[in-house]
Amino acid sequence: VKRQTLSRTIRTVGRVAFDEKRVARLHPKYEGWVEQMFIDQTGDKVQKGSMLMSIYSPQLVATQEEYLLALNNAEMLKDSPFPDVRNGAASLLQSSLERLQLLDVPEHQIQQLNQERKVMKGLHIHSPFDGIVMAIGARDGQRITPATELYKIADLSRVWVIVDLYEDDMPWVKVGDVAEMKVA
Repeated sequence: VKRQTLSRTIRTVGRVAFDEKRVARLHPKYEGWVEQMFIDQTGDKVQKGSMLMSIYSPQLVATQEEYLLALNNAEMLKDSPFPDVRNGAASLLQSSLERLQLLDVPEHQIQQLNQERKVMKGLHIHSPFDGIVMAIGARDGQRITPATELYKIADLSRVWVIVDLYEDDMPWVKVGDVAEMKVA
C-alpha cells in the first residue's frame, strides 16, 4: 500500500472559439452605398484605425453641409454685439458637430472638413482594434442600411477553448487543473 494523490487523465474533444468580448460587428448608422473597399478578404489582418471601406450616404452629405453652414455662421457671428446671437451660432455649430460624431464620422475627416470646407462624398469606416476579418457583409456598390453587418472583426490574441466533459468525468475536474491541447 502506498499513499498518493488520486488522479485521472481525461481525453475529450474541444473547439477553439472567439473570446466574445473581443469581437466587433460593424454596422453603419445610416443608409448608403459602398463606394470603395480597402479590405475585401476574409482572414485579412487589420490594425486599429485601418481604413476598411468608404461609404457614400446622402444623409452624411446633408449633415456635412449643415455643419459647414453652422461653421461659417459661427465665424461670421463670433464678434456680434448680441450675446444671444453669438451663443445661438456656437450652439448650432456644437450640435451639428455632435451629429457628425454620433454618425461615426472619423475625427480625421471632421478635421479635413474644417480645413477644406468642402463636403466629402465618401466617408470612412475604420477598424476599432487590431484583429482578423472574420466576415464581410458588403461589397463595392452594394446598398447598405443599419441592418447590414459590414464587417465582423475578431481579436485573436486570446481565444477560448470549449471542451466537452461528460458527467462521469466531472468529479475528476476542478478549477486550476492543468490541461493540454493538441491540434492537427
